[in-house]
Amino acid sequence: MKKIYKKLTKDQKDRGIIFSSSLSKYTVEENDGLIHEVTADQENKDETIRRLLDDSFFNNSPWYYNIIRKDMELENKHRAKKDPKTDFKTIATVAKMGAFFGKDLKEKNDWKARMLRAGLETKGLQMPPDWDTLDEAEKQKRLDDVLRILEEEL
Repeated sequence: MKKIYKKLTKDQKDRGIIFSSSLSKYTVEENDGLIHEVTADQENKDETIRRLLDDSFFNNSPWYYNIIRKDMELENKHRAKKDPKTDFKTIATVAKMGAFFGKDLKEKNDWKARMLRAGLETKGLQMPPDWDTLDEAEKQKRLDDVLRILEEEL
């Protein structure tokens, strides 16, 4: 089943709907189709939304599309409120797992550096030009310093 995401209609917003799911054989809602709507004050709304988004919930159904309507403005506000410090701490935590995955200091440092690059390269991280020539003890010191900074309250 393919999901199609759309904005809530004006009518749905006026009625206090925050999420709707319409099953259809076509890429548009059918006039006689069943629409599941969720309001902000509805009991178990998170569980209802989770189920309506779960394709396995609709196994063996005759529909091809699940047309999802949700409040995009509300979702964007939630995204904007996300604390960037959480990302830094998560990156640091994953990078520190190298201590468990690596067999020796080189593997541990390689893991930490790889995780830092994956999480921070698009956010301005630049490894020193001489990185590959540094000994493993110096790499460990520098990596651990970066991880300590990421975990601090910025």
